Amino acid sequence: MNETLDRQKVMIAAVAAAFLLCYAGVLIHIVGAWSSNYLYSYGFAVPLISGYMLKARSRELQAVACGPDYVRGFALTGAGITMLLAGHLGAVESVESISIVVTALGAVLLLFGGAVFRVAWFPVLYLILGIPVWDRVIGELQVPSQQLSGAIAVRLLRLSGIPAIRDHIFIVLPNLTLEVLRECSGVNQLISVATMALAASFLWLKSLPRRAALLAISVVVAYLSNGVRIAIVGILGYNGWNNLRVGVLHLAEGLAVSLIGYALLFACLSLLSDSGPFGSRRNATTGSTSDGQPSKPLTLPRLVSLDVGILALLLCAGLLRATFHAPAVRLNGDLVTLPAQIADWSLDSTADPASGFRLTGADNELLRVYRHPSGETIRLYVGYHQYQKEGKELTDGRSRSPRGVTSRITLALPSETVELNQLLLPSAGGQAGVLFWYDVNGRILTNLYVAKGYTIWDALTRGRTNAAVVMIEWRADDADLERARAMAVGFADAVVPLLRGYLPSQRASHGNAQLVTQSTP
Repeated sequence: MNETLDRQKVMIAAVAAAFLLCYAGVLIHIVGAWSSNYLYSYGFAVPLISGYMLKARSRELQAVACGPDYVRGFALTGAGITMLLAGHLGAVESVESISIVVTALGAVLLLFGGAVFRVAWFPVLYLILGIPVWDRVIGELQVPSQQLSGAIAVRLLRLSGIPAIRDHIFIVLPNLTLEVLRECSGVNQLISVATMALAASFLWLKSLPRRAALLAISVVVAYLSNGVRIAIVGILGYNGWNNLRVGVLHLAEGLAVSLIGYALLFACLSLLSDSGPFGSRRNATTGSTSDGQPSKPLTLPRLVSLDVGILALLLCAGLLRATFHAPAVRLNGDLVTLPAQIADWSLDSTADPASGFRLTGADNELLRVYRHPSGETIRLYVGYHQYQKEGKELTDGRSRSPRGVTSRITLALPSETVELNQLLLPSAGGQAGVLFWYDVNGRILTNLYVAKGYTIWDALTRGRTNAAVVMIEWRADDADLERARAMAVGFADAVVPLLRGYLPSQRASHGNAQLVTQSTP
């Protein structure tokens, strides 16, 4: 028995070491996001909370049968490693990052078996909350959260006797106007409170309805406390304490309101728990068999050859991830040579095209302003990655967009029909619009995730990860909205075929696309 336990401990240590080596780069990226991005600053607490949940279930873990489940363990671990390599080849950080949780779940099955997995799966899966892959979801929540927090603050200000009006994300008071910034939208508060509530519901609530109730309460508490905080800022400003909006007292009142919110949440948890008035007051038996007798932990034999295979799989995946880099694929032609006259539009060399979206780390860029004889202007942007890697990925910046409604338009070209995205944004005195699409080796795509999927496919089948994003930006008064939009569509109708000659295509021969070795990995 002691020899078996010693082998189990050695195997656990070996798998943990191989896991860390395999995912070293991914872990560095995740911790870097926690340190540099305020949206994910809560991430440092997630593994600690996960560890605490496992510790809280230690009696159950010690009471259940323990032994390797090679079949399901290999399947899940293999799926995680496949995601890791596919995400790396296609430069899709979110797939790489999520794979760490999938592989960890597989490792639980390989090391301890199905009985332990049934107890430990939730604390391990909980780690996904700390993975920095929620930018798009957070971006979609920002504006509604700003509006909701502002509405709550206005209602509280009126209850306190202060006249207040909300205009979108602005709160207008008699002597000042407050703007509910993205940082003050309440999304951060929502994420942190909901993360705590999810863990607390797992630890101390037994039924699904009560767990759902606590999560719903956490959402209400998050937005209500954020609205209270904004209302306090308004009250202070209304009474002449404007300088406190960015001072120490402003930070202190925000912290105090947050603590009160957490206290309210845990009071609700106490009411919903088994010992509270809404609890069942039923003692749960853990680690028992169907006849009520305590289950005795079993230690099933390990197969040395399979264990060595597990370690080799992790180490080889880590080595491949560290050494493989897709080659750079150059454009078919220099974007600077794009015609200065496109349909009825002429290049306006006096306008500044620099403002607007830029593709981070783009190897080739084109920024131009074209002017129509009637006076309208359009900004054309093309950003091209010769290859992609972590931190140098295809994106469109919509997670940072203040507000917008995205739809699709169809262009009927002479040789094909393509779809483009259309994003409408509010602008001072009118509307701003963006037509945009992704070009992945000649495929014109509207969905970023489909574009990333094709990038992975091209990486696996052709060893290349080049891709581009194209944007056509325009502005118009409300009265001229439809005319300006139609003119932008006409410009896109002329630009799409032109760009075919510059951007590499999977339909073209290999000689048309220039592959070069990266100067730096």
